[in-house]
Amino acid sequence: MGVEYIISERLFKTLPPEEKKLWHSHQYEVKSGSLVAPGLPQVADKALMSKIVNTYGKTWHTWHTDRDKTLPMGIPALMMGFYWRRAA
Repeated sequence: MGVEYIISERLFKTLPPEEKKLWHSHQYEVKSGSLVAPGLPQVADKALMSKIVNTYGKTWHTWHTDRDKTLPMGIPALMMGFYWRRAA
C-alpha cells in the first residue's frame, strides 16, 4: 500500500535531471494493460487511461500488507513502473 503522485508530461519536462530519475512514465503500463482501474465500466476505464497514458508517477510503498497486518512497519520504498516486457 502506498501513494503515487501523478504529474503531466508538461510538468515532468520542467523537472531537474536528478529529479526526473525518481519518476516513471505510465506509457508502458497503460499500453500493455498492466495498469487497471478495477470496477470501472470499460468506457470509463478507456477514458481514464487516455488521460493517464502521457503522465508520470512517483510512487512510495509505505505498507507491506502481506508482511505486516496491523501497522505499516519498516522504511518506505520508492518504486518504479514497468518500462518494457522482459523476455522469458
